Amino acid sequence: MTQYATILVVDDDPAIRALMSFHIENKGYAVDVLETGEEVIERLDHDFNYDLVLLDMMLPGIDGMQVLKAIRREYAACQVIIITGHASVKLGVEAIKSGAFDFICKPFNIDQLLQIVHNSLETAELRKENARLRNTIWQPVGISELIGQSMCMKEVKRLIRLAAESRANVLITGESGTGKEIVAKAIHLNSHFSRGPFVVVNCGAIPSTLIEAELFGYEKGAFTNALQLTKGKFEQAQYGTIFLDEISELPFEAQVKLLRIIQEKEVVRIGGNELIKLHLRIIAATNVRLRERMKQGMFREDLYYRIALFLIDLPGLNERGEDILLLAKHFLQKYSEFEERPVAVLTDSAEKSLTTRCWSGHVRELENCLYRTLLHNPEKSCLSAGDLHFLPGSTHSIEQIFAEGIRPFSEVEQSVITDAMRLTGGNISKAAEKLKMARGTLYRKVKAYGILDQTPDSQPSEETRSD
Repeated sequence: MTQYATILVVDDDPAIRALMSFHIENKGYAVDVLETGEEVIERLDHDFNYDLVLLDMMLPGIDGMQVLKAIRREYAACQVIIITGHASVKLGVEAIKSGAFDFICKPFNIDQLLQIVHNSLETAELRKENARLRNTIWQPVGISELIGQSMCMKEVKRLIRLAAESRANVLITGESGTGKEIVAKAIHLNSHFSRGPFVVVNCGAIPSTLIEAELFGYEKGAFTNALQLTKGKFEQAQYGTIFLDEISELPFEAQVKLLRIIQEKEVVRIGGNELIKLHLRIIAATNVRLRERMKQGMFREDLYYRIALFLIDLPGLNERGEDILLLAKHFLQKYSEFEERPVAVLTDSAEKSLTTRCWSGHVRELENCLYRTLLHNPEKSCLSAGDLHFLPGSTHSIEQIFAEGIRPFSEVEQSVITDAMRLTGGNISKAAEKLKMARGTLYRKVKAYGILDQTPDSQPSEETRSD
Protein backbone atom coordinates (compact mmCIF):
# COMPACT_ATOMS: atom_id res chain seq x y z
CA MET A 1 0.00 0.00 0.00
CA THR A 2 2.89 2.37 0.55
CA GLN A 3 3.61 2.51 -3.20
CA TYR A 4 0.68 4.91 -3.48
CA ALA A 5 2.25 7.48 -1.19
CA THR A 6 2.76 11.11 -2.15
CA ILE A 7 6.08 12.67 -1.12
CA LEU A 8 7.13 16.33 -0.90
CA VAL A 9 10.81 17.17 -1.41
CA VAL A 10 11.90 20.52 0.07
CA ASP A 11 15.46 21.69 -0.73
CA ASP A 12 16.91 24.92 -2.08
CA ASP A 13 19.50 23.01 -4.14
CA PRO A 14 17.99 22.16 -7.56
CA ALA A 15 20.49 19.31 -8.11
CA ILE A 16 19.50 17.66 -4.81
CA ARG A 17 15.80 18.10 -5.62
CA ALA A 18 16.25 16.54 -9.05
CA LEU A 19 18.31 13.63 -7.67
CA MET A 20 15.84 12.73 -4.94
CA SER A 21 12.81 13.19 -7.20
CA PHE A 22 14.28 10.92 -9.89
CA HIS A 23 15.04 8.02 -7.57
CA ILE A 24 11.84 8.33 -5.52
CA GLU A 25 9.61 8.44 -8.62
CA ASN A 26 11.42 5.34 -9.92
CA LYS A 27 10.12 3.56 -6.82
CA GLY A 28 6.55 4.34 -7.87
CA TYR A 29 5.83 7.24 -5.53
CA ALA A 30 4.23 10.54 -6.53
CA VAL A 31 6.59 13.47 -5.92
CA ASP A 32 6.19 17.25 -5.54
CA VAL A 33 9.06 19.69 -4.98
CA LEU A 34 9.40 23.06 -3.22
CA GLU A 35 12.40 25.32 -2.65
CA THR A 36 11.71 27.28 0.53
CA GLY A 37 10.16 27.01 3.95
CA GLU A 38 7.84 29.88 3.10
CA GLU A 39 6.34 27.85 0.24
CA VAL A 40 5.70 24.93 2.58
CA ILE A 41 4.03 27.17 5.18
CA GLU A 42 1.83 28.66 2.48
CA ARG A 43 0.86 25.20 1.22
CA LEU A 44 -0.15 24.13 4.73
CA ASP A 45 -3.23 26.29 4.28
CA HIS A 46 -4.33 24.41 1.16
CA ASP A 47 -3.41 21.46 -1.04
CA PHE A 48 -1.19 19.85 1.62
CA ASN A 49 -1.90 16.16 1.24
CA TYR A 50 1.42 14.38 1.63
CA ASP A 51 2.33 11.14 3.33
CA LEU A 52 5.98 12.15 3.75
CA VAL A 53 8.12 15.29 3.58
CA LEU A 54 11.87 15.16 2.87
CA LEU A 55 12.94 18.43 4.47
CA ASP A 56 16.27 20.21 4.20
CA MET A 57 17.23 21.69 7.58
CA MET A 58 19.20 24.68 6.27
CA LEU A 59 16.68 26.52 4.12
CA PRO A 60 16.90 30.23 3.32
CA GLY A 61 14.41 32.29 5.35
CA ILE A 62 12.24 30.00 7.46
CA ASP A 63 14.50 27.09 8.42
CA GLY A 64 13.70 23.39 8.45
CA MET A 65 13.10 23.16 12.20
CA GLN A 66 10.37 25.83 12.03
CA VAL A 67 8.77 24.08 9.06
CA LEU A 68 8.94 20.72 10.87
CA LYS A 69 7.10 22.11 13.89
CA ALA A 70 4.45 23.69 11.66
CA ILE A 71 3.86 20.41 9.80
CA ARG A 72 3.60 18.43 13.03
CA ARG A 73 1.20 20.99 14.45
CA GLU A 74 -1.12 21.05 11.41
CA TYR A 75 -0.68 17.55 9.93
CA ALA A 76 0.35 15.15 12.66
CA ALA A 77 -0.13 12.10 10.42
CA CYS A 78 2.45 13.34 7.88
CA GLN A 79 5.93 11.83 8.33
CA VAL A 80 9.01 14.08 8.09
CA ILE A 81 12.60 13.09 7.34
CA ILE A 82 15.19 15.80 7.99
CA ILE A 83 18.13 16.21 5.58
CA THR A 84 21.08 18.27 6.69
CA GLY A 85 24.61 18.95 5.61
CA HIS A 86 25.67 19.26 9.21
CA ALA A 87 26.52 15.90 10.72
CA SER A 88 25.29 16.89 14.12
CA VAL A 89 23.85 14.24 16.41
CA LYS A 90 22.47 17.00 18.60
CA LEU A 91 20.58 18.50 15.65
CA GLY A 92 19.21 15.13 14.66
CA VAL A 93 18.05 14.36 18.20
CA GLU A 94 16.38 17.78 18.39
CA ALA A 95 14.57 17.14 15.12
CA ILE A 96 13.33 13.72 16.25
CA LYS A 97 12.16 15.22 19.57
CA SER A 98 10.21 17.78 17.54
CA GLY A 99 8.46 15.00 15.65
CA ALA A 100 10.71 13.97 12.75
CA PHE A 101 10.74 10.27 11.91
CA ASP A 102 14.49 10.22 11.19
CA PHE A 103 17.30 12.33 9.75
CA ILE A 104 20.04 11.79 7.19
CA CYS A 105 23.19 13.80 6.50
CA LYS A 106 24.52 15.13 3.19
CA PRO A 107 26.19 13.73 1.22
CA PHE A 108 23.86 10.75 1.55
CA ASN A 109 23.74 7.31 0.02
CA ILE A 110 20.64 7.10 -2.19
CA ASP A 111 19.92 3.49 -1.16
CA GLN A 112 20.09 4.52 2.48
CA LEU A 113 17.69 7.40 1.81
CA LEU A 114 15.22 5.14 -0.01
CA GLN A 115 15.35 2.65 2.86
CA ILE A 116 14.51 5.38 5.39
CA VAL A 117 11.68 6.55 3.12
CA HIS A 118 10.35 2.99 2.95
CA ASN A 119 10.56 2.52 6.73
CA SER A 120 8.82 5.83 7.36
CA LEU A 121 5.92 5.01 5.06
CA GLU A 122 5.59 1.50 6.47
CA THR A 123 5.33 2.95 9.98
CA ALA A 124 2.71 5.48 8.85
CA GLU A 125 0.74 2.72 7.11
CA LEU A 126 0.71 0.60 10.26
CA ARG A 127 -0.63 3.56 12.24
CA LYS A 128 -3.35 4.20 9.67
CA GLU A 129 -4.30 0.51 9.62
CA ASN A 130 -4.62 0.50 13.39
CA ALA A 131 -6.85 3.57 13.15
CA ARG A 132 -8.98 1.88 10.47
CA LEU A 133 -9.40 -1.18 12.68
CA ARG A 134 -10.45 0.97 15.62
CA ASN A 135 -12.96 2.79 13.42
CA THR A 136 -14.29 -0.49 12.09
CA ILE A 137 -14.86 -1.77 15.61
CA TRP A 138 -16.16 1.34 17.31
CA GLN A 139 -17.53 3.58 14.57
CA PRO A 140 -19.69 1.66 12.07
CA VAL A 141 -20.63 3.47 8.88
CA GLY A 142 -23.62 5.69 9.58
CA ILE A 143 -24.66 6.50 6.01
CA SER A 144 -28.38 6.04 5.60
CA GLU A 145 -28.40 4.88 1.98
CA LEU A 146 -26.00 2.08 2.88
CA ILE A 147 -28.41 0.71 5.46
CA GLY A 148 -29.69 -2.67 4.32
CA GLN A 149 -29.30 -6.39 4.69
CA SER A 150 -30.61 -7.47 1.29
CA MET A 151 -28.32 -9.54 -0.91
CA CYS A 152 -27.98 -6.77 -3.48
CA MET A 153 -26.93 -4.23 -0.82
CA LYS A 154 -24.40 -6.66 0.64
CA GLU A 155 -22.93 -6.92 -2.85
CA VAL A 156 -22.82 -3.10 -3.17
CA LYS A 157 -20.95 -2.83 0.14
CA ARG A 158 -18.50 -5.51 -1.03
CA LEU A 159 -17.83 -3.57 -4.23
CA ILE A 160 -17.35 -0.33 -2.26
CA ARG A 161 -14.63 -2.01 -0.17
CA LEU A 162 -12.90 -3.35 -3.28
CA ALA A 163 -13.09 0.01 -5.06
CA ALA A 164 -11.73 1.83 -2.01
CA GLU A 165 -8.67 -0.43 -1.92
CA SER A 166 -7.73 0.43 -5.52
CA ARG A 167 -6.82 3.65 -7.35
CA ALA A 168 -8.90 2.78 -10.42
CA ASN A 169 -11.53 5.13 -11.79
CA VAL A 170 -15.06 4.15 -10.78
CA LEU A 171 -18.38 4.47 -12.61
CA ILE A 172 -21.54 4.29 -10.49
CA THR A 173 -24.82 3.68 -12.33
CA GLY A 174 -28.35 3.73 -11.02
CA GLU A 175 -31.61 5.66 -11.19
CA SER A 176 -32.06 9.01 -9.46
CA GLY A 177 -32.52 8.58 -5.73
CA THR A 178 -30.55 5.33 -5.35
CA GLY A 179 -27.66 7.00 -3.51
CA LYS A 180 -24.86 7.34 -6.07
CA GLU A 181 -23.19 10.31 -4.34
CA ILE A 182 -23.34 8.53 -0.98
CA VAL A 183 -21.59 5.50 -2.46
CA ALA A 184 -18.97 7.73 -4.08
CA LYS A 185 -18.26 9.42 -0.77
CA ALA A 186 -18.04 6.06 1.01
CA ILE A 187 -15.40 4.96 -1.51
CA HIS A 188 -13.47 8.19 -0.97
CA LEU A 189 -13.56 8.03 2.83
CA ASN A 190 -12.19 4.49 2.88
CA SER A 191 -9.56 4.97 0.18
CA HIS A 192 -5.94 6.11 -0.08
CA PHE A 193 -7.32 9.54 -1.02
CA SER A 194 -9.35 10.05 2.15
CA ARG A 195 -7.07 12.81 3.50
CA GLY A 196 -7.71 14.89 0.40
CA PRO A 197 -10.89 16.77 -0.60
CA PHE A 198 -14.06 15.24 -2.02
CA VAL A 199 -15.13 17.60 -4.81
CA VAL A 200 -18.59 17.16 -6.34
CA VAL A 201 -19.33 18.34 -9.87
CA ASN A 202 -22.87 18.15 -11.27
CA CYS A 203 -22.07 18.02 -14.98
CA GLY A 204 -25.71 18.60 -15.88
CA ALA A 205 -25.98 21.83 -13.90
CA ILE A 206 -23.10 23.71 -15.55
CA PRO A 207 -23.84 25.68 -18.74
CA SER A 208 -21.94 24.23 -21.70
CA THR A 209 -20.17 27.56 -22.23
CA LEU A 210 -18.72 27.46 -18.72
CA ILE A 211 -17.96 23.82 -18.20
CA GLU A 212 -14.32 23.92 -19.33
CA ALA A 213 -13.61 26.91 -17.08
CA GLU A 214 -15.31 25.13 -14.15
CA LEU A 215 -13.45 21.87 -14.64
CA PHE A 216 -10.02 23.03 -15.76
CA GLY A 217 -9.73 26.56 -14.34
CA TYR A 218 -8.39 29.66 -16.09
CA GLU A 219 -5.59 32.20 -15.96
CA LYS A 220 -6.12 35.87 -15.24
CA GLY A 221 -7.09 37.63 -18.46
CA ALA A 222 -7.90 34.40 -20.32
CA PHE A 223 -11.27 35.85 -21.32
CA THR A 224 -13.57 38.73 -20.47
CA ASN A 225 -14.24 38.91 -16.71
CA ALA A 226 -11.35 36.55 -15.94
CA LEU A 227 -10.08 38.96 -13.31
CA GLN A 228 -7.91 36.52 -11.39
CA LEU A 229 -6.34 33.08 -11.61
CA THR A 230 -9.00 30.50 -10.76
CA LYS A 231 -8.39 26.82 -10.09
CA GLY A 232 -10.75 24.37 -11.75
CA LYS A 233 -12.50 21.48 -10.02
CA PHE A 234 -9.70 19.07 -10.92
CA GLU A 235 -7.08 21.22 -9.19
CA GLN A 236 -9.39 21.68 -6.22
CA ALA A 237 -9.61 17.89 -5.91
CA GLN A 238 -5.81 17.45 -5.90
CA TYR A 239 -4.76 14.46 -3.72
CA GLY A 240 -8.41 13.63 -3.15
CA THR A 241 -11.41 12.54 -5.21
CA ILE A 242 -13.39 14.33 -7.90
CA PHE A 243 -16.97 13.07 -8.29
CA LEU A 244 -18.41 13.75 -11.76
CA ASP A 245 -22.15 13.32 -11.31
CA GLU A 246 -24.38 13.07 -14.40
CA ILE A 247 -21.30 12.58 -16.58
CA SER A 248 -23.57 11.70 -19.50
CA GLU A 249 -24.43 15.43 -19.72
CA LEU A 250 -20.85 16.48 -20.55
CA PRO A 251 -20.64 18.20 -23.94
CA PHE A 252 -18.70 16.24 -26.55
CA GLU A 253 -15.78 18.71 -26.63
CA ALA A 254 -15.43 18.52 -22.85
CA GLN A 255 -15.43 14.71 -23.12
CA VAL A 256 -12.38 14.93 -25.39
CA LYS A 257 -10.49 17.08 -22.89
CA LEU A 258 -11.52 14.87 -19.96
CA LEU A 259 -10.16 11.85 -21.81
CA ARG A 260 -6.80 13.60 -22.24
CA ILE A 261 -6.69 14.52 -18.56
CA ILE A 262 -7.32 10.89 -17.57
CA GLN A 263 -4.66 9.64 -19.99
CA GLU A 264 -1.98 12.22 -19.19
CA LYS A 265 -2.87 12.84 -15.51
CA GLU A 266 -2.34 16.55 -16.02
CA VAL A 267 -4.41 19.66 -16.71
CA VAL A 268 -3.79 23.04 -18.35
CA ARG A 269 -5.84 26.05 -17.30
CA ILE A 270 -7.63 28.03 -20.01
CA GLY A 271 -5.27 30.73 -21.24
CA GLY A 272 -2.25 29.06 -19.63
CA ASN A 273 0.67 26.90 -20.71
CA GLU A 274 1.67 25.25 -17.41
CA LEU A 275 1.09 21.50 -17.18
CA ILE A 276 -0.28 20.78 -13.72
CA LYS A 277 0.30 17.18 -12.62
CA LEU A 278 -2.74 15.59 -11.03
CA HIS A 279 -2.76 13.11 -8.16
CA LEU A 280 -6.40 12.23 -7.64
CA ARG A 281 -9.16 9.68 -8.09
CA ILE A 282 -12.03 10.07 -10.55
CA ILE A 283 -15.46 8.70 -9.68
CA ALA A 284 -18.26 9.26 -12.18
CA ALA A 285 -21.98 8.58 -11.98
CA THR A 286 -24.91 8.46 -14.35
CA ASN A 287 -28.60 7.62 -14.29
CA VAL A 288 -28.74 6.84 -18.03
CA ARG A 289 -27.43 3.95 -20.07
CA LEU A 290 -24.09 5.16 -21.39
CA ARG A 291 -23.86 2.31 -23.88
CA GLU A 292 -27.03 3.63 -25.52
CA ARG A 293 -25.51 7.13 -25.59
CA MET A 294 -22.41 5.65 -27.20
CA LYS A 295 -24.51 4.02 -29.95
CA GLN A 296 -26.19 7.39 -30.55
CA GLY A 297 -22.78 9.08 -30.88
CA MET A 298 -23.44 11.23 -27.78
CA PHE A 299 -20.79 9.70 -25.53
CA ARG A 300 -17.24 8.69 -26.41
CA GLU A 301 -16.56 4.98 -26.26
CA ASP A 302 -12.89 5.47 -25.31
CA LEU A 303 -13.93 7.75 -22.42
CA TYR A 304 -16.42 5.16 -21.18
CA TYR A 305 -13.75 2.48 -20.90
CA ARG A 306 -11.46 4.92 -19.08
CA ILE A 307 -14.00 5.81 -16.40
CA ALA A 308 -15.63 2.39 -16.06
CA LEU A 309 -12.58 0.44 -14.93
CA PHE A 310 -14.59 -0.38 -11.81
CA LEU A 311 -18.37 -0.51 -12.28
CA ILE A 312 -20.96 -0.38 -9.48
CA ASP A 313 -24.64 -0.66 -10.47
CA LEU A 314 -26.98 0.43 -7.67
CA PRO A 315 -30.30 -1.39 -7.26
CA GLY A 316 -33.57 0.50 -6.99
CA LEU A 317 -35.50 0.44 -3.72
CA ASN A 318 -38.09 -1.91 -5.24
CA GLU A 319 -35.31 -4.49 -5.75
CA ARG A 320 -34.40 -4.41 -2.06
CA GLY A 321 -37.84 -4.68 -0.44
CA GLU A 322 -36.48 -6.23 2.75
CA ASP A 323 -34.51 -3.01 3.39
CA ILE A 324 -37.52 -0.65 3.24
CA LEU A 325 -38.53 -0.95 6.89
CA LEU A 326 -34.91 -0.68 8.06
CA LEU A 327 -34.57 2.56 6.12
CA ALA A 328 -37.97 3.79 7.29
CA LYS A 329 -37.10 3.33 10.95
CA HIS A 330 -33.76 5.05 10.40
CA PHE A 331 -35.41 8.08 8.78
CA LEU A 332 -38.07 8.30 11.47
CA GLN A 333 -35.39 8.32 14.15
CA LYS A 334 -33.23 10.81 12.24
CA TYR A 335 -35.99 13.36 11.62
CA SER A 336 -37.74 12.87 14.95
CA GLU A 337 -34.47 13.79 16.65
CA PHE A 338 -33.94 16.67 14.23
CA GLU A 339 -37.41 18.06 15.04
CA GLU A 340 -36.77 17.46 18.76
CA ARG A 341 -39.75 15.20 19.29
CA PRO A 342 -40.18 11.61 20.53
CA VAL A 343 -39.25 9.01 17.92
CA ALA A 344 -42.35 8.03 15.97
CA VAL A 345 -43.19 4.40 15.20
CA LEU A 346 -45.20 2.76 12.42
CA THR A 347 -48.34 0.67 12.79
CA ASP A 348 -48.61 -2.66 10.99
CA SER A 349 -50.79 -1.10 8.32
CA ALA A 350 -48.26 1.72 7.74
CA GLU A 351 -45.47 -0.83 7.38
CA LYS A 352 -47.57 -2.79 4.88
CA SER A 353 -48.30 0.38 2.95
CA LEU A 354 -44.60 1.24 2.70
CA THR A 355 -43.51 -2.24 1.65
CA THR A 356 -46.21 -2.65 -1.02
CA ARG A 357 -45.78 0.77 -2.64
CA CYS A 358 -43.83 1.18 -5.88
CA TRP A 359 -40.97 3.57 -5.05
CA SER A 360 -40.17 5.22 -8.34
CA GLY A 361 -38.04 7.83 -6.53
CA HIS A 362 -36.22 5.12 -4.57
CA VAL A 363 -34.52 5.93 -1.23
CA ARG A 364 -34.85 9.68 -1.74
CA GLU A 365 -38.63 9.33 -2.19
CA LEU A 366 -38.94 7.15 0.93
CA GLU A 367 -36.98 9.68 2.98
CA ASN A 368 -39.13 12.55 1.70
CA CYS A 369 -42.33 10.63 2.44
CA LEU A 370 -41.41 9.94 6.06
CA TYR A 371 -40.15 13.44 6.80
CA ARG A 372 -43.36 14.92 5.33
CA THR A 373 -45.39 12.52 7.43
CA LEU A 374 -43.68 13.68 10.61
CA LEU A 375 -44.21 17.34 9.71
CA HIS A 376 -47.91 16.77 8.99
CA ASN A 377 -48.44 14.84 12.24
CA PRO A 378 -46.49 16.74 14.90
CA GLU A 379 -48.48 15.34 17.86
CA LYS A 380 -48.55 11.71 16.78
CA SER A 381 -46.11 9.13 18.12
CA CYS A 382 -47.75 6.22 16.25
CA LEU A 383 -48.19 6.68 12.49
CA SER A 384 -50.86 4.81 10.53
CA ALA A 385 -51.21 4.16 6.80
CA GLY A 386 -53.61 7.08 6.49
CA ASP A 387 -50.98 9.42 7.95
CA LEU A 388 -48.41 8.72 5.28
CA HIS A 389 -47.70 11.68 3.02
CA PHE A 390 -46.37 10.54 -0.31
CA LEU A 391 -44.76 12.68 -2.96
CA PRO A 392 -46.75 15.10 -5.16
CA GLY A 393 -48.62 13.25 -7.88
CA SER A 394 -49.33 10.22 -5.74
CA THR A 395 -52.63 9.41 -4.00
CA HIS A 396 -53.75 7.64 -0.88
CA SER A 397 -55.58 4.40 -1.62
CA ILE A 398 -58.89 3.58 0.08
CA GLU A 399 -57.16 0.65 1.76
CA GLN A 400 -54.53 2.99 3.19
CA ILE A 401 -57.07 5.54 4.39
CA PHE A 402 -59.27 3.03 6.17
CA ALA A 403 -56.58 0.59 7.32
CA GLU A 404 -56.92 1.74 10.93
CA GLY A 405 -60.71 1.51 10.87
CA ILE A 406 -63.36 3.78 9.38
CA ARG A 407 -62.47 7.47 9.84
CA PRO A 408 -65.07 10.25 9.81
CA PHE A 409 -65.72 11.49 6.30
CA SER A 410 -64.97 15.07 7.30
CA GLU A 411 -61.51 14.04 8.51
CA VAL A 412 -60.76 12.26 5.24
CA GLU A 413 -62.13 15.20 3.21
CA GLN A 414 -60.05 17.72 5.17
CA SER A 415 -56.90 15.64 4.64
CA VAL A 416 -57.49 15.39 0.88
CA ILE A 417 -58.25 19.12 0.50
CA THR A 418 -55.18 20.06 2.56
CA ASP A 419 -52.97 17.96 0.27
CA ALA A 420 -54.52 19.51 -2.84
CA MET A 421 -53.93 23.04 -1.51
CA ARG A 422 -50.31 22.27 -0.69
CA LEU A 423 -49.68 20.72 -4.08
CA THR A 424 -51.08 23.76 -5.91
CA GLY A 425 -49.43 26.37 -3.72
CA GLY A 426 -52.82 27.57 -2.40
CA ASN A 427 -54.33 28.17 -5.83
CA ILE A 428 -58.08 27.56 -5.42
CA SER A 429 -58.75 27.16 -9.15
CA LYS A 430 -55.99 24.58 -9.65
CA ALA A 431 -56.93 22.68 -6.49
CA ALA A 432 -60.60 22.61 -7.51
CA GLU A 433 -59.64 21.30 -10.94
CA LYS A 434 -57.60 18.48 -9.38
CA LEU A 435 -60.42 17.61 -6.98
CA LYS A 436 -63.12 17.85 -9.69
CA MET A 437 -64.96 20.29 -7.43
CA ALA A 438 -66.63 23.65 -7.99
CA ARG A 439 -64.29 26.49 -7.09
CA GLY A 440 -66.79 28.20 -4.79
CA THR A 441 -67.58 24.95 -2.98
CA LEU A 442 -63.88 24.31 -2.41
CA TYR A 443 -63.35 27.83 -1.11
CA ARG A 444 -66.13 27.42 1.48
CA LYS A 445 -64.71 24.10 2.65
CA VAL A 446 -61.19 25.56 2.88
CA LYS A 447 -62.56 28.30 5.13
CA ALA A 448 -64.67 25.90 7.18
CA TYR A 449 -61.78 23.53 7.89
CA GLY A 450 -59.38 26.38 8.65
CA ILE A 451 -56.93 25.06 6.06
CA LEU A 452 -55.61 28.53 5.22
CA ASP A 453 -54.74 29.01 8.87
CA GLN A 454 -52.84 25.73 8.85
CA THR A 455 -50.88 26.66 5.71
CA PRO A 456 -50.06 30.37 5.83
CA ASP A 457 -47.83 29.98 2.78
CA SER A 458 -50.83 28.85 0.75
CA GLN A 459 -53.13 31.91 0.67
CA PRO A 460 -55.45 32.07 -2.36
CA SER A 461 -55.28 35.05 -4.66
CA GLU A 462 -58.17 37.50 -4.97
CA GLU A 463 -59.06 36.28 -8.42
CA THR A 464 -59.57 32.72 -7.22
CA ARG A 465 -61.51 33.33 -4.02
CA SER A 466 -65.04 33.08 -5.26
CA ASP A 467 -67.17 32.05 -8.19
